[in-house]
Amino acid sequence: SKIKNIIGYEINLLLFTKNLRFIDTLKTFYIYSAFKGINQQKTLYSIASKKIKDQHKNPILQSFFSALFLATPIHQKERKILSAYGINHLLAISGYHLGFLSLMLFFLFKFPYQYFQKNYFPFRSLHYDLGFFILVILFIYVYFINFYPPVFRSFIMMLIAYIFYRNHIKILNYENLFLVIFIIAILLPSMIFSLSFWFSILGVFFILLYLQYVKNKNIIYNTIAIHFFLFLSMLPLSHIIFNNPSPTHIVSLFLNFIFL
Repeated sequence: SKIKNIIGYEINLLLFTKNLRFIDTLKTFYIYSAFKGINQQKTLYSIASKKIKDQHKNPILQSFFSALFLATPIHQKERKILSAYGINHLLAISGYHLGFLSLMLFFLFKFPYQYFQKNYFPFRSLHYDLGFFILVILFIYVYFINFYPPVFRSFIMMLIAYIFYRNHIKILNYENLFLVIFIIAILLPSMIFSLSFWFSILGVFFILLYLQYVKNKNIIYNTIAIHFFLFLSMLPLSHIIFNNPSPTHIVSLFLNFIFL
Protein backbone atom coordinates (compact mmCIF):
# COMPACT_ATOMS: atom_id res chain seq x y z
CA SER A 1 0.00 0.00 0.00
CA LYS A 2 1.09 3.59 -0.57
CA ILE A 3 2.63 5.34 2.43
CA LYS A 4 1.24 8.87 2.64
CA ASN A 5 3.00 9.72 5.89
CA ILE A 6 6.42 8.36 6.87
CA ILE A 7 6.06 9.14 10.59
CA GLY A 8 6.69 5.97 12.58
CA TYR A 9 8.63 4.30 9.75
CA GLU A 10 12.34 3.59 9.49
CA ILE A 11 13.14 4.01 5.80
CA ASN A 12 16.22 3.15 3.78
CA LEU A 13 16.12 5.46 0.79
CA LEU A 14 18.35 5.56 -2.27
CA LEU A 15 18.73 9.12 -3.67
CA PHE A 16 19.91 9.95 -7.19
CA THR A 17 21.75 13.26 -6.85
CA LYS A 18 23.73 13.33 -10.10
CA ASN A 19 22.12 16.48 -11.53
CA LEU A 20 21.20 18.09 -8.20
CA ARG A 21 22.81 21.46 -7.50
CA PHE A 22 23.32 22.98 -4.05
CA ILE A 23 21.14 25.97 -4.94
CA ASP A 24 18.32 23.54 -5.75
CA THR A 25 18.42 22.11 -2.22
CA LEU A 26 17.59 25.57 -0.86
CA LYS A 27 14.45 25.73 -2.99
CA THR A 28 11.54 23.41 -3.64
CA PHE A 29 13.04 20.62 -5.71
CA TYR A 30 12.32 17.11 -6.95
CA ILE A 31 14.81 14.29 -6.64
CA TYR A 32 14.57 10.76 -7.99
CA SER A 33 14.61 8.14 -5.25
CA ALA A 34 13.90 4.50 -4.55
CA PHE A 35 12.92 2.60 -1.40
CA LYS A 36 15.41 -0.04 -0.28
CA GLY A 37 13.57 -1.05 2.88
CA ILE A 38 10.71 0.02 5.17
CA ASN A 39 10.29 -0.94 8.84
CA GLN A 40 7.42 0.35 10.94
CA GLN A 41 8.34 1.55 14.42
CA LYS A 42 6.23 2.62 17.37
CA THR A 43 7.42 5.83 18.97
CA LEU A 44 5.73 8.38 21.21
CA TYR A 45 5.71 10.78 18.27
CA SER A 46 4.01 8.30 15.92
CA ILE A 47 1.49 7.36 18.62
CA ALA A 48 0.61 11.04 19.14
CA SER A 49 0.26 11.49 15.38
CA LYS A 50 -2.10 8.51 15.19
CA LYS A 51 -4.18 9.81 18.12
CA ILE A 52 -4.61 13.18 16.41
CA LYS A 53 -5.66 11.54 13.14
CA ASP A 54 -8.11 9.25 14.91
CA GLN A 55 -10.01 12.36 16.02
CA HIS A 56 -10.86 13.28 12.42
CA LYS A 57 -12.29 11.30 9.54
CA ASN A 58 -11.48 13.91 6.91
CA PRO A 59 -7.92 13.37 5.54
CA ILE A 60 -7.47 17.11 5.05
CA LEU A 61 -8.24 17.83 8.71
CA GLN A 62 -5.96 14.98 9.74
CA SER A 63 -3.12 16.54 7.78
CA PHE A 64 -3.82 20.09 9.05
CA PHE A 65 -4.07 19.25 12.76
CA SER A 66 -1.06 16.95 12.65
CA ALA A 67 0.95 19.76 11.03
CA LEU A 68 -0.31 22.31 13.53
CA PHE A 69 0.59 20.29 16.64
CA LEU A 70 3.45 18.03 15.53
CA ALA A 71 5.03 19.95 12.62
CA THR A 72 4.37 17.09 10.20
CA PRO A 73 4.46 17.81 6.44
CA ILE A 74 1.14 18.70 4.81
CA HIS A 75 0.04 16.53 1.88
CA GLN A 76 1.16 17.85 -1.50
CA LYS A 77 -2.35 18.62 -2.78
CA GLU A 78 -3.29 20.73 0.24
CA ARG A 79 0.16 22.35 0.29
CA LYS A 80 -0.32 23.62 -3.27
CA ILE A 81 -3.63 25.20 -2.30
CA LEU A 82 -2.12 26.88 0.75
CA SER A 83 0.83 28.11 -1.33
CA ALA A 84 -1.53 29.63 -3.89
CA TYR A 85 -3.11 31.75 -1.14
CA GLY A 86 0.19 32.41 0.66
CA ILE A 87 -0.99 30.95 3.96
CA ASN A 88 1.44 28.05 4.47
CA HIS A 89 2.73 29.73 7.63
CA LEU A 90 -0.69 29.56 9.32
CA LEU A 91 -0.43 25.78 9.57
CA ALA A 92 3.28 25.69 10.37
CA ILE A 93 4.30 25.79 14.01
CA SER A 94 6.19 29.01 14.68
CA GLY A 95 7.22 31.40 17.42
CA TYR A 96 3.65 32.69 17.57
CA HIS A 97 2.36 29.26 18.57
CA LEU A 98 5.11 28.82 21.14
CA GLY A 99 4.34 32.24 22.61
CA PHE A 100 0.64 31.43 22.80
CA LEU A 101 1.43 28.10 24.49
CA SER A 102 3.68 29.79 27.07
CA LEU A 103 0.93 32.35 27.79
CA MET A 104 -1.59 29.56 28.38
CA LEU A 105 0.82 27.76 30.70
CA PHE A 106 1.49 30.95 32.63
CA PHE A 107 -2.18 31.59 33.41
CA LEU A 108 -2.75 27.89 34.08
CA PHE A 109 -0.10 27.76 36.82
CA LYS A 110 -0.28 31.36 38.04
CA PHE A 111 -3.04 31.00 40.62
CA PRO A 112 -1.89 27.67 42.14
CA TYR A 113 1.62 29.11 42.40
CA GLN A 114 0.35 32.30 44.07
CA TYR A 115 -1.37 30.21 46.77
CA PHE A 116 1.81 28.33 47.67
CA GLN A 117 3.91 31.47 47.32
CA LYS A 118 1.71 33.37 49.74
CA ASN A 119 1.72 30.61 52.36
CA TYR A 120 5.15 28.98 52.03
CA PHE A 121 7.69 31.05 50.07
CA PRO A 122 6.69 34.73 49.76
CA PHE A 123 10.31 35.64 49.03
CA ARG A 124 10.18 33.88 45.62
CA SER A 125 9.41 35.68 42.33
CA LEU A 126 6.38 34.48 40.40
CA HIS A 127 7.75 35.59 37.04
CA TYR A 128 11.18 34.05 37.54
CA ASP A 129 9.93 30.71 38.84
CA LEU A 130 7.06 30.25 36.38
CA GLY A 131 9.28 31.46 33.55
CA PHE A 132 11.81 28.74 34.32
CA PHE A 133 9.11 26.07 34.71
CA ILE A 134 7.46 27.05 31.41
CA LEU A 135 10.82 26.97 29.61
CA VAL A 136 11.35 23.39 30.82
CA ILE A 137 7.94 22.36 29.44
CA LEU A 138 8.60 24.16 26.16
CA PHE A 139 11.96 22.44 25.79
CA ILE A 140 10.27 19.04 26.18
CA TYR A 141 7.81 20.02 23.45
CA VAL A 142 10.59 21.32 21.14
CA TYR A 143 12.49 18.08 21.68
CA PHE A 144 9.30 16.08 21.03
CA ILE A 145 8.82 17.67 17.58
CA ASN A 146 12.48 17.04 16.76
CA PHE A 147 13.75 20.63 17.11
CA TYR A 148 11.62 22.02 14.28
CA PRO A 149 13.74 25.03 13.10
CA PRO A 150 11.32 28.00 13.58
CA VAL A 151 10.18 26.64 16.95
CA PHE A 152 13.73 25.96 18.12
CA ARG A 153 14.72 29.49 17.09
CA SER A 154 11.80 30.85 19.09
CA PHE A 155 12.72 28.74 22.12
CA ILE A 156 16.34 29.94 22.11
CA MET A 157 15.11 33.54 21.87
CA MET A 158 12.77 32.96 24.82
CA LEU A 159 15.60 31.43 26.82
CA ILE A 160 17.89 34.38 26.12
CA ALA A 161 15.06 36.84 26.87
CA TYR A 162 14.46 35.08 30.21
CA ILE A 163 18.16 35.29 31.17
CA PHE A 164 18.43 38.92 30.10
CA TYR A 165 15.19 39.82 31.89
CA ARG A 166 16.56 38.37 35.13
CA ASN A 167 19.74 40.39 34.72
CA HIS A 168 18.02 43.62 33.58
CA ILE A 169 19.60 43.60 30.12
CA LYS A 170 17.84 45.07 27.08
CA ILE A 171 16.10 42.30 25.12
CA LEU A 172 14.88 43.74 21.80
CA ASN A 173 17.95 44.50 19.69
CA TYR A 174 19.85 43.13 16.69
CA GLU A 175 22.75 41.87 18.81
CA ASN A 176 20.48 39.37 20.55
CA LEU A 177 19.15 38.13 17.21
CA PHE A 178 22.69 37.46 15.98
CA LEU A 179 23.46 35.81 19.31
CA VAL A 180 20.55 33.43 18.69
CA ILE A 181 21.93 32.56 15.23
CA PHE A 182 25.38 31.96 16.74
CA ILE A 183 24.06 29.70 19.53
CA ILE A 184 21.89 27.66 17.15
CA ALA A 185 24.80 27.29 14.72
CA ILE A 186 26.84 25.78 17.56
CA LEU A 187 24.11 23.51 18.94
CA LEU A 188 22.61 22.34 15.63
CA PRO A 189 24.80 23.33 12.66
CA SER A 190 22.44 21.61 10.20
CA MET A 191 19.86 24.35 10.80
CA ILE A 192 22.07 26.81 8.93
CA PHE A 193 20.88 25.00 5.78
CA SER A 194 17.20 25.13 6.78
CA LEU A 195 15.15 27.55 4.70
CA SER A 196 12.37 27.70 7.33
CA PHE A 197 14.96 28.72 9.94
CA TRP A 198 16.18 31.68 7.87
CA PHE A 199 12.63 32.79 7.05
CA SER A 200 11.95 32.71 10.78
CA ILE A 201 15.06 34.80 11.47
CA LEU A 202 14.12 37.29 8.73
CA GLY A 203 10.65 37.66 10.23
CA VAL A 204 12.16 38.70 13.57
CA PHE A 205 14.68 40.97 11.82
CA PHE A 206 11.92 42.88 10.01
CA ILE A 207 9.98 43.26 13.26
CA LEU A 208 13.06 44.76 14.94
CA LEU A 209 13.57 46.99 11.90
CA TYR A 210 10.01 48.27 12.21
CA LEU A 211 10.36 48.92 15.96
CA GLN A 212 13.60 50.80 15.37
CA TYR A 213 12.08 53.37 13.01
CA VAL A 214 8.42 53.52 14.05
CA LYS A 215 7.93 55.02 17.49
CA ASN A 216 4.12 54.84 17.63
CA LYS A 217 3.05 53.26 20.96
CA ASN A 218 -0.51 52.41 19.95
CA ILE A 219 -0.83 48.60 20.21
CA ILE A 220 -3.61 48.27 17.63
CA TYR A 221 -1.80 50.49 15.13
CA ASN A 222 1.47 48.58 15.57
CA THR A 223 -0.24 45.20 15.23
CA ILE A 224 -1.77 46.17 11.89
CA ALA A 225 1.29 48.04 10.64
CA ILE A 226 3.75 45.24 11.51
CA HIS A 227 1.45 42.78 9.80
CA PHE A 228 1.48 44.75 6.53
CA PHE A 229 5.19 45.51 6.80
CA LEU A 230 6.05 41.81 7.21
CA PHE A 231 3.79 40.87 4.32
CA LEU A 232 5.39 43.37 1.94
CA SER A 233 8.92 42.54 3.13
CA MET A 234 8.66 38.75 2.90
CA LEU A 235 6.61 38.56 -0.31
CA PRO A 236 9.49 39.30 -2.76
CA LEU A 237 11.72 36.74 -1.03
CA SER A 238 8.98 34.14 -1.18
CA HIS A 239 8.50 34.73 -4.91
CA ILE A 240 12.23 34.57 -5.64
CA ILE A 241 12.79 31.33 -3.75
CA PHE A 242 9.56 29.44 -4.37
CA ASN A 243 8.62 31.03 -7.70
CA ASN A 244 4.91 31.05 -6.87
CA PRO A 245 3.60 34.58 -7.58
CA SER A 246 -0.17 34.75 -7.42
CA PRO A 247 -2.72 37.57 -7.01
CA THR A 248 -4.52 35.38 -4.46
CA HIS A 249 -1.67 36.03 -2.00
CA ILE A 250 -3.49 39.21 -1.01
CA VAL A 251 -6.05 36.94 0.68
CA SER A 252 -3.41 35.98 3.25
CA LEU A 253 -3.49 39.50 4.68
CA PHE A 254 -7.09 39.08 5.83
CA LEU A 255 -6.79 35.43 6.80
CA ASN A 256 -3.85 36.30 9.03
CA PHE A 257 -5.96 38.79 10.93
CA ILE A 258 -8.68 36.17 11.43
CA PHE A 259 -6.04 33.73 12.68
CA LEU A 260 -4.68 36.29 15.15
